[in-house]
Amino acid sequence: MRTRHTVLAAALLLSPLAAAQETNPMVPVKHRVDSGVVANEGTERQVIISFPVVFDGVSSMQLHFEEVTLAGSTALGDASILRITSYEDGAVQTMNAVHVQQWANNSAYFNGNAVQVEVIASPGTGPNRVVVEGLDVGIPAGTQETICLTDDRVPSNDLRVARLMPVACTAWVVNDCGKCMVSAGHCGSGTGSSVQFNVPFSTASGSLVFPPPEDQYAFDGSSKQWQNSTDDWQYFGAFPNSNTGLTPYQAYGVAFDLLNPPGTTTGNNIRITGHGTDSTPNQTYNQVQQTNVGPLVSIGTNLNYQTDTTGGNSGSPIIWEEMDAAIGVHTNGGCSTSGSGSNNGTPSSANAWKNAMNNPLGVCAASDNFIDLGESLFVAPFNRPPTLSMCGDLVAGTNLSIDLGVRVPPTGIGYQMTAYLILGLSPAFAPFNGGVLVPNPDTIKAFVIDTSTQNTGLSFDIVWPATIASGTDFWFQGWLPFSDGGSTSGVLSTNALNFTTP
Repeated sequence: MRTRHTVLAAALLLSPLAAAQETNPMVPVKHRVDSGVVANEGTERQVIISFPVVFDGVSSMQLHFEEVTLAGSTALGDASILRITSYEDGAVQTMNAVHVQQWANNSAYFNGNAVQVEVIASPGTGPNRVVVEGLDVGIPAGTQETICLTDDRVPSNDLRVARLMPVACTAWVVNDCGKCMVSAGHCGSGTGSSVQFNVPFSTASGSLVFPPPEDQYAFDGSSKQWQNSTDDWQYFGAFPNSNTGLTPYQAYGVAFDLLNPPGTTTGNNIRITGHGTDSTPNQTYNQVQQTNVGPLVSIGTNLNYQTDTTGGNSGSPIIWEEMDAAIGVHTNGGCSTSGSGSNNGTPSSANAWKNAMNNPLGVCAASDNFIDLGESLFVAPFNRPPTLSMCGDLVAGTNLSIDLGVRVPPTGIGYQMTAYLILGLSPAFAPFNGGVLVPNPDTIKAFVIDTSTQNTGLSFDIVWPATIASGTDFWFQGWLPFSDGGSTSGVLSTNALNFTTP
């Protein structure tokens, strides 16, 4: 884990854009409840609005609000809070006025057929009102299979991968500057959608069960860029969780590196991890996270692979198994249980997708201050270099986020490893330990890396100081000696970054 610090062939090419793989297990219904206008005229902060929302015979619900008026001021600390509690499992979502706007006047998804809606207000702050206009309620989803011979998917819990509702597709966190997300363009998500991690198993009838609100994130519609044509992708961000204040990456600490596809299919396999429909061995597997590995069979305008998927897998990462990195986004089915055909998706080399990630919007927007100079180094048994990324505006008083990621091979679990972060005010580009030391080492900081898991590293934020003059150049790189405590040892280095204060 990252430690967070403070300070087949031509025939297969022709089988292709078969069924897109999204589903919709939620049904909209009319259901109106109006609290009326209520103010706290007492002397203490208290619950002033409280009513149940009940819809019999359903397994889950999301509330849609016609109006939410919350009095008071967040800045002054007396803002009213909307609180929603599930009768079934006690899950709670709290929202202030900003959160309600981020969720586009919707709630998170709740398990069960009833919730309690409350408003907590401070005295003398003014009127409050909540008007529920309708619900999305849960029903079992059907299964659209595009299985390659036999269904070999198994349950998984990759915290880089989420369920995207209400379209019931899959999305995943990408290791860009803003640690934003990718899914399929045809999934049609937008403002009001919910990105959900740690998804529980479904009910015995296949109805979806939702994680607690702490694992649900509102979709930022202003950040979305997408295509749904020959190339099928979308790139977007999620707001910080209204309960915890954390983004998905801050909460779980993992993201997919995005690489170009390999140059050959030989020796390369594809893993698809996502929330596809399923009824085997029973309905509880429906649209929970599952994973499968199969061969990469062709590389071109689409990536084709014989890896099991079903409806709901649209938007899943196309994972290059040998590198544990994403090389595209899964979009379409084409496999059959006879063993013919292939499933496919859009490669990361799609120009419009790359351009979108280089020009992020909304919460994904980040400065272009950081120039990647390359010069990374890796040696056996490591089969890929560590990566260094930075994100921030280099403005006094704002956060600069630094992230160093390491992929540890199974044979390297438990190695001793230290990361030396080297900062220089001038470049050296000097030969060093079989690689290139880019910065002149003016400042060196050492951190112990936890190698007990395969995806590891460190991340931390610093507050950019006001004392650094405009136009100051910096060079930054990480060097990581490792050892098994015996005969195996070596040195890795990250890519180098150059940046200049504006």
